[in-house]
Amino acid sequence: MNKLTITKDTQLCISIAERPGNFGTVLMNAAFAKKKLDFVYKACKVKPGQLTEALAGVRALNIRGCGVSMPFKMEAVHLVDSLDPWAQQIGAINTIVNTNGHLKGYNTDAHGAYQVLKPIKNLAHKKIVMIGGGGVARAISAALKKCKASDVTIICRDVNEAKILAEQWGFTTDSWGQHEKIEADMFINATPIGMKPKVNQSPLSPRAIRNYEIIMDVVIYPNETKLLRMARGSGKRLVSGLTMSLNQSARQFELYTGSKAPLQLMKGLISQVS
Repeated sequence: MNKLTITKDTQLCISIAERPGNFGTVLMNAAFAKKKLDFVYKACKVKPGQLTEALAGVRALNIRGCGVSMPFKMEAVHLVDSLDPWAQQIGAINTIVNTNGHLKGYNTDAHGAYQVLKPIKNLAHKKIVMIGGGGVARAISAALKKCKASDVTIICRDVNEAKILAEQWGFTTDSWGQHEKIEADMFINATPIGMKPKVNQSPLSPRAIRNYEIIMDVVIYPNETKLLRMARGSGKRLVSGLTMSLNQSARQFELYTGSKAPLQLMKGLISQVS
């Protein structure tokens, strides 16, 4: 990656998360350099309860773009000036674009999810189980609906959260733990289970993995979760969170810069993420 030269005119993009990683920093700065754009990207740690102040800083400091990660994706919806239609429908954002002080929220997670789901043949006729009810689960639900999936079961520890999400998209719900017993075509982990530092956790036991043919995990830290390792050993088809994140990051890049993302370059840098 070429060395970035930062000046007073350099446009700043950031991401905010309770536990930030290096994914966006590595990919975005390499992409800016590749396209010879005067941009720089920095991941920032924000504690719960500080989101309002953080977004006030985005506006006050004229920060061009802001990625939004856990646990702020739903809360941030109420703190921006306008929403992209898909973000408004989903009720969660992961991207903010600042245009002369006007903050507009987008959901590029849904775009990323759609890009990894649409190549799966006959998804509309598959039985799918997804655990999680937060911002990522909402985005994936929208992508599943766009792929015409209808036999989808949402499972959350919070039963009401599952019901709200299922009712919005015409899906069904089941109680926590049933994902260990249900037999279905596809399992989607849309929770932080297996994320650093709890890398030895998995939302499915080895026995339960046998009940599914396709395993999708949105966790990207570590690159390959315990769930995906076990599923690979069982010969299952894997859908990695890294691929979803790659596509959503490319869309973020385009929203921030107005320039087409160098997708092949970004894809080649995935192995550097930690």
